[in-house]
Amino acid sequence: RTVALKVLNLAVSDPDAQAAQTTSGLGMADLGAQATVTGESVTTFAGDSMTTEYRDLVVEVTWGLEGQAFRMVNSWSGTITGRLEVTDEHIVISDVDTSGLTLSYENYVNGELLEMPGIEEIPLSGMAAGVTSTYTCSGDELRMVPVVEGIDTSTMVTVLHRR
Repeated sequence: RTVALKVLNLAVSDPDAQAAQTTSGLGMADLGAQATVTGESVTTFAGDSMTTEYRDLVVEVTWGLEGQAFRMVNSWSGTITGRLEVTDEHIVISDVDTSGLTLSYENYVNGELLEMPGIEEIPLSGMAAGVTSTYTCSGDELRMVPVVEGIDTSTMVTVLHRR
């Protein structure tokens, strides 16, 4: 498996898998949340380093609760880099530098922008924060599932396709 990953030098994110991961990761499936993803992220693995370039990636999630309409729009542009370690069972991404990343968070209730002071201070998650994941490689696809002690992460799958 490590050989397959080492030849997966350039991979693009799967928007449908990312949308599914977004709603499952937020625990919003029971609310009927719907997510759409536009733009893309392209990840390059080179030796012991990883670079992900976010190309106008926008994740939009909508849901209803008690007669209220909620919408969250998160935008990512720019680049992150990190250290990469691959074993037969895990991919470990660490020492992540997000200084080249621009983020935007918008939250709406019934169409009105809701000010959320401090939202920019929420720590990043996933590859942007550094993570240990189990993985499988099959054909041109890499599937990674984060390892978080005490939490079922089986639905939080990141899917990358070789380009």
